This record gives sequence, structure tokens and C-alpha cells, in this order.
Amino acid sequence: MITEYHFVKYYPEFMKHIKRHFPGSGITGSVFTGRFRNPRQVIDFAYDAISSLYEGRQLIKIAKLDEIIGLSAVVPLLSIPKHVTVRRETRIKKRDAGRSPSYTVLVAYGMKRIPTRQMVIIAEPLPERKIHTFSTIHPGTYAPDFTDTDFWKNHVFINERKR
Repeated sequence: MITEYHFVKYYPEFMKHIKRHFPGSGITGSVFTGRFRNPRQVIDFAYDAISSLYEGRQLIKIAKLDEIIGLSAVVPLLSIPKHVTVRRETRIKKRDAGRSPSYTVLVAYGMKRIPTRQMVIIAEPLPERKIHTFSTIHPGTYAPDFTDTDFWKNHVFINERKR
């Protein structure tokens, strides 16, 4: 049960991260639309969805909602039309900038993101801070972190801007 752990719902670093998943942030990635208007609404929903499941170690929960909640931006490379520009780009985890390696991902430019009813919720302990919190919450399908090179060489981020 979640109350047995020091779980921080509104952890400041995570709040910065989740703001990136809203329209206007300019990120290459999934964004919330529809019923979720701000990060606190998303976090409150996610907390309720995992509160009876969280046991102090990484938890990945895929919540399926009745309505479209956002736009997904990770798709299989094979689904990209031939006329779409795909480029390799380097991404660095902001939380670990300077300590972690960067990762190369593929980005497809000029495609529309895909409406989705799914939300990915990942909660886990942050041992260096002795707290538990979310590591990500985003609309769409689950995608592993960038160290999973097999996944990322076969999947693409969608960026709606033309390049």
C-alpha cells in the first residue's frame, strides 16, 4: 500500500518533467489534451490509479480511459510513410545531465501525433533522496528508457513540425 512509503506526489523535479507533456512545451513527444488541463490533474489521477498497487519498487501501470486524453508520439519505424523525414537525434536525461550518457533516437518530422485513450504511469523509489515518486506519466503507449537500444532502433518519436 502506498501509505507505507514516503511518496511525494508533487516532487518539484517531476513537476518540471510533466509540464513538458502539455501543449505549448515544444517537446518531441506525447502531450495531454482533453480532460487533463494541468500537471496536478494528471498526477492526482495517476496517484489514485496506483495507490492500491504500489509496493515500494518500480511500478508500470497502463491506464485505459474511456475518452481520448492526449496525443501519442512513439510509433514503430515501419509505420512511417516513405515521404516523411526521419533523423537521428541525441537526447540527454535532464535529471542526469553531466553524469549519464546521451542516447540516440529516431525522430519523424511532419507527421501528426496519434490520439490515445491510454496513459502510462511509472512510479518508483528515488534511493538517493529516500523518497518515492513518479518517474513519468504520459499519454500513449509504454516505451522503455533509452538504454533499450533494440526498442529505440525500431521506434520513432513524432515531431509535428516539418524539418
